[in-house]
Amino acid sequence: MAGLLAALGTMGTMGAQAAQFNCDSDLPDLGNASCATLVGDLVPPRFTVAYPAGAYRIVLMAASARYDDGGVSGYALAGVVPEGAGYPDDPVIIQFRSSGRHDDAALAIKEKSTLRSAVALLMKNLNVAATARKHK
Repeated sequence: MAGLLAALGTMGTMGAQAAQFNCDSDLPDLGNASCATLVGDLVPPRFTVAYPAGAYRIVLMAASARYDDGGVSGYALAGVVPEGAGYPDDPVIIQFRSSGRHDDAALAIKEKSTLRSAVALLMKNLNVAATARKHK
């Protein structure tokens, strides 16, 4: 059983509130298992009802560029594709810009935060986002 769970983790499949999903990323420091870990709390079971893990996967992409003055500009993209397909047909794209100086570690944090925002918006656009509970 432990071996099976380890194998699932290396394939980028993540249990998020009992939901299983596949996730791929183009970020070099964000392997498939890490990709699922980064966004697992944002992917509700309703997503995998509509998009089963064996048939679909979440694709995450991000890129950034530095300006001469130290500022950065970048984007994060999140989409759902059928297994075996490449680029999402209708992805969510969130852009970011900052005029402050960013070292590599700060930029990596900004990219991951932007990726999480893109996935949250993707879940909302797919109408599978977890609904907020009202407090009494």
